[in-house]
Amino acid sequence: MQIREMTAEQAYEVYRKNFPEAFPPAELRPWRNILAMIRQGRYVCYGGYTDDGSVQCCAFFIRAGGVYLMDYLMTVPQSRGGGWGSRFLKELLDGPFAQAVILGEVEAPDKGPEDEIRRRRLAFYERNRFVQTCVKCCLYEVEYRIIAFHLPRELEGERLIDKLKAIYTELLGTARYTRWVRLWCEDPDK
Repeated sequence: MQIREMTAEQAYEVYRKNFPEAFPPAELRPWRNILAMIRQGRYVCYGGYTDDGSVQCCAFFIRAGGVYLMDYLMTVPQSRGGGWGSRFLKELLDGPFAQAVILGEVEAPDKGPEDEIRRRRLAFYERNRFVQTCVKCCLYEVEYRIIAFHLPRELEGERLIDKLKAIYTELLGTARYTRWVRLWCEDPDK
């Protein structure tokens, strides 16, 4: 697998062809917003390519305050379940993001009907060197666990909440942040 930073055009093709099927409509950021952040240097997209040049996986990141917030991680439908996602993430973390602090949001298990899939997602990230932090986030009425790769000690707990508040406020604006985002610390084993 070859890991390459995607151009805006390449990222758009993957977004257009795969994101509507891969993500619920409520989780899809409008392409015009992504493109604006790419043009501002605040957003970066990477693809995992086969030798024939076809994209198998992609990861989209928001660059903010010295960290990367993983916006999307996706494997194309025909390659799911074949280990592509794990290989792609390993190569990203060993390559272009080897020294980066990466944060992510994973839907928190809630003992509801989708609990098993949420636990599997968390386990996937833990197998791939991410750790659950104590921070939880309620974003647009969906509760997430915040996961991290290379989280420095000085960014744990309340300092991580402060960093996320700054990121979300920058992304959403103060009014939407105040209305739609809550951040707090809780034991990850709860």
